[in-house]
Amino acid sequence: MPKAFYRRQLPHLQFDDKQHFVTFCTDRRWILPERLRSIVLECCGHDNGNKFDLRIAVVMPDHVHMIFTPLVNREAIGSLFAG
Repeated sequence: MPKAFYRRQLPHLQFDDKQHFVTFCTDRRWILPERLRSIVLECCGHDNGNKFDLRIAVVMPDHVHMIFTPLVNREAIGSLFAG
């Protein structure tokens, strides 16, 4: 019997200054070798401090959990609404 396929309704609403919890998996739950897990962890923190504030990233053998807060460029947003 095939597994059920589930997809949530998109797009999701995103609120500024709120933490996001994200989980993603490898294709077909492939087990990552330890060396690749280190690379994945480095990639998770790549834009930390520029685009988001990373609270935690946990790389498991076949999936990743991240908690982060997107950073908002308030000056850029303000210029969009300025006369």
